[in-house]
Amino acid sequence: MPKIIALLTALLSPVLYLYNIFITVKNNVFYRLSHTGQVIVMTAALNDVFDPVDRTIYITDGPLESPVYLYMRNEDKPVYLYARSENKPVYLYTRAEIYAFGYQFIVHVPSDVESLPGYSLAWLRSVVDEYRLPSKGNYNVVYF
Repeated sequence: MPKIIALLTALLSPVLYLYNIFITVKNNVFYRLSHTGQVIVMTAALNDVFDPVDRTIYITDGPLESPVYLYMRNEDKPVYLYARSENKPVYLYTRAEIYAFGYQFIVHVPSDVESLPGYSLAWLRSVVDEYRLPSKGNYNVVYF
């Protein structure tokens, strides 16, 4: 009888091994499918991967203002500046601020997470790219 049990155990061990691999892959696929491109869900996925204890990674929308351009007089595209009493401010931005307007959303990562061993910006971008919607093109990663 012990020989038959040993034989059955030897025959079933590859099946159990494959079953455990299947369960692991199934759980990973279900996890990936349950996370979508919604901000709250993508934030949860980023915090699960990079900051499971403090959960301080968050996502904000990109700036919505369009930049004001100054033109030469011969281009005949006037920009009107108003008096302070008219309460119609016109904001002029630096070149760096204008380039920031192209971002659809901004991922804010604490500097503590950046200093963790094994962390890389490429890994963070791969997680964001996996879950973001294709229509949300540009994004930026900011450390605070």
